[in-house]
This record gives sequence, C-alpha cells and structure tokens, in this order.
Amino acid sequence: MSVVFQTGNEPVVSRRDYWQHVVHDLLAPLELRLPEGDFRSRVAVTEAGSAQIFDLTTTRGQALLTPRLIRHSDAGLCKIDVLVRGHLVVEQEGRQALLRPGDFVLVDLSRPCRWINDTAAASVALSFPAGSCRSRTCARSPAWSCPATRAPRR
Repeated sequence: MSVVFQTGNEPVVSRRDYWQHVVHDLLAPLELRLPEGDFRSRVAVTEAGSAQIFDLTTTRGQALLTPRLIRHSDAGLCKIDVLVRGHLVVEQEGRQALLRPGDFVLVDLSRPCRWINDTAAASVALSFPAGSCRSRTCARSPAWSCPATRAPRR
C-alpha cells in the first residue's frame, strides 16, 4: 500500500515548508530551492522490504544534498532515479547526468549531490541500503546514468 503526500492539500503560504519536511522525512535531508508562490508536488511512497519506491511529480526547482546535511543525517542509502517526464540534471562528484524520459541514474546518498529540473518532471525512484548491493561498484559509482534505448530519428 502506498502513502501519498501532496502540496495541493496545503495552503500556498505553507507549501514550501510542508514539502521540505516531507522530502526530509521520506528521502534524504535535502535542501530544496523551490519556486515562489503556488507550486505543486506529489509523492507516493511504498515500502518494499528495506527499500522504498517513490512515484514523484514536482515542479521546477533544485534539491541539494550538502556535506553538512550528510554529517547530520546519513542513512547509508543509494537511490536509482528513473525519469518518466521532463528533463533532470543530476550532479555528483564532478559527474553530470542529463536525464530524459526513460533514462536512469544511480546516486549515493552518502555523498553530496544536486538535482536540477527547469520544468515540471515526474520520476520513479528506488532507495535502498548501500550495503544491500552485491557489487561494491553500486555504492561507489556516483551519478552514473544509463540512457534509455531510443529509436533513430527520421
């Protein structure tokens, strides 16, 4: 069963604080840079053993995972983001991944990272303990992305 959180149920004046709280409690202690005024975001989260699955829709903005935030709250998680709609840039340790629909990226949430979307975007994400990877490569490959297979343009 999924639990849904959405900004549309909150007064416009408190949406930023509400969304910051939701993201911090569900995903990671991210610093959000959101547009002023009426923005809308939604996340449905489902528990799957030690992993969590997120169905996220958000307006434009940025999310930063800083060294200070990691020192205060490092859960030792990795996350795979699969972009469904829009465009997303993910930056981690000097690497940058530009995601289009169908692309995905692996992020180590124990290292600084930045997510940037200039327009509304939708994604599905899976967060899981870094130690659950059989390969050491999983937790040590920041901002590694894989483009979706695309048919040649005609």
